[in-house]
Amino acid sequence: MARSLYFGTRVEQSRLYFNAPMTLAFEYQEALMEAILEHPAAINRLLTLGLGGGSLPAQMHHIFPKCQQTVVELRPAVIDIAYRYFHLPETPHIDTREADAYMFVLQETERYDIIVIDLYDATACRPNSPTKSSCSLCKTDQAWRIIVIQFVERHAGKDPQGHPLLGRHDRL
Repeated sequence: MARSLYFGTRVEQSRLYFNAPMTLAFEYQEALMEAILEHPAAINRLLTLGLGGGSLPAQMHHIFPKCQQTVVELRPAVIDIAYRYFHLPETPHIDTREADAYMFVLQETERYDIIVIDLYDATACRPNSPTKSSCSLCKTDQAWRIIVIQFVERHAGKDPQGHPLLGRHDRL
């Protein structure tokens, strides 16, 4: 048995397997976790833009329980759903913030080891989602060790330039 999250269309945003809650439901999530696990340095601070059902932050908390995560989600209902129905862990190590991801990135002053961009509306990536160019603002501080991971057109399997998405990550 499983519970799924939809944003008003047939595009599934998240899935929780009741008998295996740490199982990632989508291939892009597995590729993303693989890229994170390949990160050569310690992961102490992680920023995730987009929450959905919270399976990625929950998985990160399971693997790296001492990692401080900041998760940015625009819609308060999605935050509530992630905690209430998808069992996002209530822990001081996961700081969930209700904010627009683009504005958050422009205004954020904290340092992160990794930034994960996982932004979707009912059909695709949000039009104002941060891209490599907007996140490269972070590159000016040499103390940042960042992997920006972005999976845009999840079901098409390619980014807007036609490159395969799975397993692709950009190091700044």
